[in-house]
Amino acid sequence: MRLVDKQEEYEALKVQEYWIVDYRGQIPAKYCLRGKGPKVIVLKLTDGIYQKAEYLQGEVVPCVTFPDLTLTTDQILAAEE
Repeated sequence: MRLVDKQEEYEALKVQEYWIVDYRGQIPAKYCLRGKGPKVIVLKLTDGIYQKAEYLQGEVVPCVTFPDLTLTTDQILAAEE
């Protein structure tokens, strides 16, 4: 399933927030706001449309669903190992 298809399905289901973890930095740069490379992409539903934010290594990834959760991109990317 393509990322675009998944986003449309989640939008229809009104999923408030979802994360894409790009461990290997393989998402094409044209789809990324901050270039190619390992990152966590967070999509938050605002007024029926997803707003995208990208977090690179060393940055804290905020979570709307669990506001007390404090994870850095490094911790999330390390889970792949």
